[in-house]
Amino acid sequence: MRRATIKRLDRLLGPLALGAVSSVASLFVGRHDPHTFIVTKLIGLGDSLLMLPVLHLLRRTWPEAKVVAVVTPVTKPLFIGRPEVDEIICYDVLGGDGGLRGLLRLACRLRSLQAGTYLDFEHYFFGTPFLGMFAGASNRVGLYHSETKKRQLLFTHPVYYDEQIHVLELYYRIYCAACQALGKMPLAEVELYEYRLTLPVGASEQVRKWRERCSVNKPMIGLHPGCGASGQFRRWPTEHFVALARRVLEAGRHAVVLTGSGEELPLLREIQLTVGHPDCHLGLGFDFAGFLALLGSLSVYVTNDTGPMHIAPWLDTPTVGLFGPNTPARYGPRLPHSRALYSQITCSPCIEIHRGLVPADCTNSEWGACMRVLSVDEVWNAVQDLLASYGSSIRGGMG
Repeated sequence: MRRATIKRLDRLLGPLALGAVSSVASLFVGRHDPHTFIVTKLIGLGDSLLMLPVLHLLRRTWPEAKVVAVVTPVTKPLFIGRPEVDEIICYDVLGGDGGLRGLLRLACRLRSLQAGTYLDFEHYFFGTPFLGMFAGASNRVGLYHSETKKRQLLFTHPVYYDEQIHVLELYYRIYCAACQALGKMPLAEVELYEYRLTLPVGASEQVRKWRERCSVNKPMIGLHPGCGASGQFRRWPTEHFVALARRVLEAGRHAVVLTGSGEELPLLREIQLTVGHPDCHLGLGFDFAGFLALLGSLSVYVTNDTGPMHIAPWLDTPTVGLFGPNTPARYGPRLPHSRALYSQITCSPCIEIHRGLVPADCTNSEWGACMRVLSVDEVWNAVQDLLASYGSSIRGGMG
């Protein structure tokens, strides 16, 4: 409820406020260090993951720069211990930091950093451009679209949101705009795809102990059947996951690991019980680092369009992403060892995050039609293709 209220207020008051203050934004600019960067991304684990290859290029371009990430409690674990980030500011807009008082605290904190460059990776919120102004950054880079064009009023280097290209490429354009602002030649876009997530020390040990405890002695194929409480219509049907798990187990070479959040435990147990095989396991009980290590140990990962789908390929895990309400043209996994399956129907895509359009539920007369049309055979063929191309031995040793 609070999230919905914040979104409504942002859409209603944000454009008016941006127009009102844009003429005085220059008064907030301080004599700050241009090589102290504030980077902001408040919504979406997958979107936040796609920042990291770009921040890696930022670090290589300015090795001595200080990079401060403004994130939320949901995305904070992704940034902990990352060499691309020097400091993390956790802004709990849905909790204790909500409201005007929390925003003023954040503004004062950002101002104290004396950062000269602000990079806004949000897609459509009207509130985040204000953070760069409050920080006093003289270089402010961020995205805008025809329906959010007032966001550009507070950016010195606005970047147009081209909905025909992938989000990772859009983020690269933010980096290029920062290079332009600071008089640097950007590194080549192809270097984005050389980035890989590294595991925290000891993370792989969690997986080793879990394998011992659960008697998992085979290479593993992971299945992620959930999609968060607000994304039920983005789920591939449960019975399809059951059928796919049985295909894997009948082949006899792999165990199946079901992954998901604690809230998705009933769904995972339902699939495990329906499959009814001793080599079908629940991949639970890990902290975030351990979960990364689990993903990094899989032979193949099959997942709905949700956060873990974006993470796994950057751990060198062959990944099959299942799409329907969203389009893989903007959000599909991009590395060679990944596949995006998508059977576009007339109402798809219905999710357009850059416009703030995320329906509460499927409106098709056949609920979830765009996901149901993806057949078990199609997904199983993609799994076999990845196994043939990238091997099926137990993967690990990444920690």
